[in-house]
Amino acid sequence: MPKFSIKKVYKKLIGVQDPEYYDKFMWNRLSIPKHRLIAWMAMKERLWTKDRLMQAGVVQSDECQFCVVGHETHIHRFFQCKNSHDFLQITKRWLGYNITPIVFHRIISYLRRSKRNGFQRLVMVAVLSGLMYQVWWARNEACWNGVVWRPEVVARRVQKLVVDRIFSVLPHKLFDANRVWLDSLRLNDV
Repeated sequence: MPKFSIKKVYKKLIGVQDPEYYDKFMWNRLSIPKHRLIAWMAMKERLWTKDRLMQAGVVQSDECQFCVVGHETHIHRFFQCKNSHDFLQITKRWLGYNITPIVFHRIISYLRRSKRNGFQRLVMVAVLSGLMYQVWWARNEACWNGVVWRPEVVARRVQKLVVDRIFSVLPHKLFDANRVWLDSLRLNDV
């Protein structure tokens, strides 16, 4: 008689999934800690978006504060909403980044496999974390204070905060090519 295993039954029920290990990639010292936390929560879909707030009975409607077209879910808030899309486009131009994001996991997977060196990938993750934080911040400003920020202003905030953080924790030993690339990010205006 074969031995029963809960683990085998569970794996049959959910199917085989390749594990993605983002923790060491996401939790790097170049990112601002509060940016890392919000990005991690967004990736795990644990932020209190309006769809979750409606399920909890806190709000009556789950429509997006910015576009008033879609329902505010994690995917909509960070990738489908016109406002968030504008934030992302401005930041992509600043970085020279050319992927069309669908979900957060795909962006991280793309960055992990990209041909850029390790330092540049960590800078891009820091920028992405900063962008996720600023999108969430702008959403909260609109939702709770009635203030809607222009995408250029939010993108400029991301640029300033992230570049200042990177230069404050910059390693002493840095290849000249990375230093030139980082200086070009600092000088390029959003």
